[in-house]
Amino acid sequence: MDNEISKKQFIIISIVVIVITLVVIVSIVNSKNNNEVIDPENTTPITNNDNNVTNPDEVEVIIGEDNEQTGTVVEPEVDNELEIDEEETDIDISGTSENLSNLQSRIEVTTNNKNENILPEMITLSDEEIEGIIGIDISLLEDYVVRVASGKFDVDMYIIVKPSEENKDEVKTQINNFIKTYTNSWSKLSAPQYQLLENIKSVERKGYLIYLVSTDNETLMSVVREFIK
Repeated sequence: MDNEISKKQFIIISIVVIVITLVVIVSIVNSKNNNEVIDPENTTPITNNDNNVTNPDEVEVIIGEDNEQTGTVVEPEVDNELEIDEEETDIDISGTSENLSNLQSRIEVTTNNKNENILPEMITLSDEEIEGIIGIDISLLEDYVVRVASGKFDVDMYIIVKPSEENKDEVKTQINNFIKTYTNSWSKLSAPQYQLLENIKSVERKGYLIYLVSTDNETLMSVVREFIK
C-alpha cells in the first residue's frame, strides 16, 4: 500500500514537474518575444528624441519657413545695413568738397602758443540740423562745412559755406540771424562763452562766407587761407 502511494506521489510529482517545466519554457519564449518587440520600440523613440534636441537642421528649417529661405533673407539684411551706412555718411559729408574736408582735418588739430588744440572736440551737423538749427537753406549752397563743439557748454564753431552768387546775400542774412540770436541766448548764461560769440571772426573770401568762434580766431583764419585761396 505504501508502495502504491509512493508510486502515485511519483506520478503526481512528475506531472507537476512537467507542468512547471512547460510554464518556464513558455515564460522564456514569451519574454524573448517581448524583448524583441519592446527594444525596437524603446530604441526608436530615444533616437527620435535625440534628433529633436540636438539636430540643428530642424531649427534651420523653422527659421527658413519663417523667413522664406534663410540664405536669401540674410543677404538682403546685410545689404540694407550697408545702404543705411552709406546714407548716414552722405548726410555727414554731403556738400563738402575734398578741399573743405582737408581744411576740416587740419583746422581741428591747430594749436595755440601753448601747444594746445584751439578747438575742442567737434561734431558735424547733418543737413537737417544745418537747416533746422542754423537756419541755412542748403539748396542755396555749392560747398559747405559746419562744425560745432560737442560739449553743451562750449560755443566754439566754424561755419564755412559757398553760396551761389545770386544767393549770397540771402545766405548771409540767414547766418547773421542765427549768430545774433545765439549770442543773445548766451548773454545771461556764461560771460566767457558770450564773449567768444561777441568776438566772432566773419569774413568773405573767394566766394566763401567764413565764421569762426574760438579762443584764437586769427590762428584758425591763417589755416583757412591756406585752403581757400
